[in-house]
Amino acid sequence: MKILTVGPGNVGKELALQARGRGHITSFFGRKDGKHTFRGMAENSDVVCITISTEGTGKEEASFILASREVGKPVVISAKGAFAYHSEQLLHHLPYMGISTMVGGASGMLHLITIPSIGLWKIVGIVNGTINSLFSATAQGMPWEQALNNAVKDGLTEGGSGLEEVFSGEIRDTILKTSCIVNLAKLFENPLIPDEFNRSVLSREEILQLFETRQYRFIIRIVERSKDQIPSTLPIFHCRKEGWDIIGGFAKPDPVEFQGIVPNGTQNALIVWTYAGRSQIRGVGAGVVSTAAMMLGEAEQLYAKVNQGN
Repeated sequence: MKILTVGPGNVGKELALQARGRGHITSFFGRKDGKHTFRGMAENSDVVCITISTEGTGKEEASFILASREVGKPVVISAKGAFAYHSEQLLHHLPYMGISTMVGGASGMLHLITIPSIGLWKIVGIVNGTINSLFSATAQGMPWEQALNNAVKDGLTEGGSGLEEVFSGEIRDTILKTSCIVNLAKLFENPLIPDEFNRSVLSREEILQLFETRQYRFIIRIVERSKDQIPSTLPIFHCRKEGWDIIGGFAKPDPVEFQGIVPNGTQNALIVWTYAGRSQIRGVGAGVVSTAAMMLGEAEQLYAKVNQGN
């Protein structure tokens, strides 16, 4: 299998290393390479893996996806911007896309959203492995400075190394992921975009106060208002759309909702309620090695699907 990787960053390099170990041929296309050369490289590949991080509204990610599909190539992506901002253009390409690491890392939680279901009315989740690792570590007594340094050193943060910078980047990351979840679940006639959220900015003092609780997690809630009530806590981000409340905020996980699956470290968790009942999944939500492994697995599956019967 010939893999074209867009973005030779940490995930891209790890994906190439793992791919070569499995006998695949890999090549790279960088952000600064001439865009006119991309189509030819995609045509000469079997699968395109897009590992660049989201910049702006994800227009660049979406353009790579669409260009790959125009030449009939399956695509595996890890960044969130494309589906957060351009889902209308991309949803019909899903049968030939690998999207698992977009939200939830290697946990596979997006299958709970993309599997057709009847009567979806609530989604609750912890979908930011970096923030979760910081709160898990400080809850166990680790100084926040050490927990932050470990996260930066391990490449888990979205940008910057200062406390406020990290939280700002991770909160934006969670807004992007929440938009992806909503759009993949097809909750609204008009897709949700991150710009529709009202967002609070946390000060250093407010972040340190959150660490002191030793019980909090950063939780997203997507709830049809006629079916359930949003807790009266002040959210960090919030949007109301077509009869739904979508919020993200710091709170102690409700034991009734989470039923013992509150994740630790970089793990994520997602719980979905439909007319059929409650479904849940938990697993690794961040990390270069696990993300690359999941993307490679999806690339191999898509390659087999495209070549089935050949």
